[in-house]
Amino acid sequence: MLSRYILPQAAVVDPDLTLSMPPKVTAASGLDALIHACESYTSLGATPLTEVFSLRAVELIAGAIRAAVWRGSDRKARADISLGSYLAGVAIANAGTTAVHALAYPLGGKYRIPHGVSNALMFPYVMEWNIPADMEKFARLAQAVREDVDGLPLREAARRFLRGIESIIEDVGVPRTLDEVGIDRGELPALVEGAARQQRLLRNNPRSLSKEDMAAIYAKAWR
Repeated sequence: MLSRYILPQAAVVDPDLTLSMPPKVTAASGLDALIHACESYTSLGATPLTEVFSLRAVELIAGAIRAAVWRGSDRKARADISLGSYLAGVAIANAGTTAVHALAYPLGGKYRIPHGVSNALMFPYVMEWNIPADMEKFARLAQAVREDVDGLPLREAARRFLRGIESIIEDVGVPRTLDEVGIDRGELPALVEGAARQQRLLRNNPRSLSKEDMAAIYAKAWR
């Protein structure tokens, strides 16, 4: 449930406070911020103003997350991640998140998978589903995650975003399949039912999802 009481009046963002954060926590929380930025950019609630915050957050986080994870004392990387996380937070507070979070919530709630990891597990597959809804936005996201899309047809440029995010997830060492976190395929019906209850998020997704669609997305995540 959302409430104005969980929105801060002010925030102190100090990158130095993250210098001791271990690689796994840096990776999970950094990916969570990146996903906030991408979801808010493509959400139905996005506005020209939130898009500015979202896109800059993607650029900052995508450019810094590898260094922040594997060279934790890199102050420039930590500062970029911190600023990107803040900008993404402003964006989601106004534009909201989408089906990535909707499908990730049952993973965290039932299986105690860290929030950033559960989001990362669903991130590529939900975004692949969403691409046809707004290829121009996804092509811009591909550029923001440093994929070369010059001269490519719009559809191919949009799909380069998937390659970019999958390489980031792999490079920072976060699990990429549901098998890796010990979730049995027999849990599929329960996962779908749990995700289907997240109507606030699903209504904000750029492409509608039936329960059958959600089941197909989860199935891809087992690979």
